[in-house]
Amino acid sequence: GPWRLTDFDEFLWRIQPVVKQDPGMVFTLQHLWDWFSKPSEYGLKVELHPTHGDISEAYFVPFLSAVQLFRQDEEHEVDDGELVMEYFEKKPPHLRSTFMETIEALMNNDGSAVAKNSGCSKANCLCNLEWGRIHERSWFSVAWYPLYRIPDAPFQACFLTYHTLKGQAVGDDGGRMAFPLFALEHYNAYREQWFFPRDGDPCVQTDALHRCEALARNASLLNGTLEGDHSHPDYHFFVSRR
Repeated sequence: GPWRLTDFDEFLWRIQPVVKQDPGMVFTLQHLWDWFSKPSEYGLKVELHPTHGDISEAYFVPFLSAVQLFRQDEEHEVDDGELVMEYFEKKPPHLRSTFMETIEALMNNDGSAVAKNSGCSKANCLCNLEWGRIHERSWFSVAWYPLYRIPDAPFQACFLTYHTLKGQAVGDDGGRMAFPLFALEHYNAYREQWFFPRDGDPCVQTDALHRCEALARNASLLNGTLEGDHSHPDYHFFVSRR
């Protein structure tokens, strides 16, 4: 669309999960994880529009980076939520399983996730918790690493995105569930043309950089609340590289 004024905007638009809801479907987190199945296997395509030259295609591979899942108290509409499950990836990128393999491993109680004393098994928490029971504090993070670019060209930008797990109904009929991005970190993006304006307007580049910095501040604020065993290794790695 015309509002995607930079390749950075294109990236943000492409990586936001939007899941179709069929009539009568009870939405669970399994529907969200399924959205990552194809990108996990083939990469997620992002069209790049260089200031000079032909359009190219960049493909990113996603890795599950972190999850904090809070369950809504059925008896109290206003509460802080109960932390029922969390996961923070610690392996270096070249040793990681794919996004979907990580989800399957967590469902099989591989020990990487901490299921709180809540009567909720990891599989039930991670995949079967219904939308109405997911507290708004819940979030997950995805590390996007470059896979390849067509035609071949320099491509080293990496992004770490944070999304709410409390999906929002979108569309006129509310037939889709979106999981908005609320924070982000990156490295190597400044070395490439992610923030260059597609229409040549320098104000567009300034605005894109400001949006990116605002998202980075949100990531900093969130990670300021995560300490010790709850810290997010990918975040600290990304910040050290930027």
